[in-house]
Amino acid sequence: MDTEKILKNLDRVTPFFQPIFSADQHQVIGYEILGRYEEQSEYKSLGPFFHDSAVPEEYRVEVDNYVLEIALERIKDYGEDFLIFINRDPNLLMLDHGEEFMEILHRHFQPEEMHRIVLELSDTISPENLDPLQHVLAYFKTYGIKIALDHLGQDTQLDRIAQISPNILKVNLDQLRISGGDAYQVILFSLSMLARKIGANLLFENIESEYQLRFAWKNGGRYYQGYFLAKPEGEFINKDLLREKFHQECQSFISLETKKLEAVYQKTLQFNENMQNFLKQQKACRLP
Repeated sequence: MDTEKILKNLDRVTPFFQPIFSADQHQVIGYEILGRYEEQSEYKSLGPFFHDSAVPEEYRVEVDNYVLEIALERIKDYGEDFLIFINRDPNLLMLDHGEEFMEILHRHFQPEEMHRIVLELSDTISPENLDPLQHVLAYFKTYGIKIALDHLGQDTQLDRIAQISPNILKVNLDQLRISGGDAYQVILFSLSMLARKIGANLLFENIESEYQLRFAWKNGGRYYQGYFLAKPEGEFINKDLLREKFHQECQSFISLETKKLEAVYQKTLQFNENMQNFLKQQKACRLP
């Protein structure tokens, strides 16, 4: 993206909000804040801008904070109580040890409201920042701020996750799918076991089909996010919009799994019966 154009036209930069759904409540429990740039009546993702290492760090921080300020104002005006997922590059956060980030939060929230904040860090932490980052996150947690780790996939280092001890692990279905086959299941199993060990919840993102939603449900996902459920928009949605759909989907998943278990049970009974008959025949053949 044209960095100079973005910086000169910050009035075209705006936040979008992507809903995050709860598996147990069947409703929207939070929104992830995403940056968009308006150009020729189209809104383009600012992801490439934020992830471009060629863009000076101070520019990326400036735009990130600009988006956050506007988003928090809109959230305050909306008045609903939900979790607010805020993306941050951990290495950029450590440029000032999170001071400006906390200043923004203090301008918009009272201390007792900080529990609504989920700081979503990308899994790109440089080794030299790991130890000081842990101290900063420990400080954030004293305010009730939750920590989520994003972009988890094939190259994820589980020991680093354990050190940070996040509240939420965001499982990227696209990245896992690239691994394919057995590697897919091994990575997911490792993340699931680690989540249980450190007391974290799994959030499955990039859900784009019913099959992926069922996969997330089957593998212990507590939170879901993706275009199949709701796309990022400039406005908020009714938190109960998909409640009935979620209920029906979950009932369908339970019914399907029950049928699978019943089929396995019947096959097991049939196998045992066949083995009993086989052993009886063998015993009869050995008799004089």
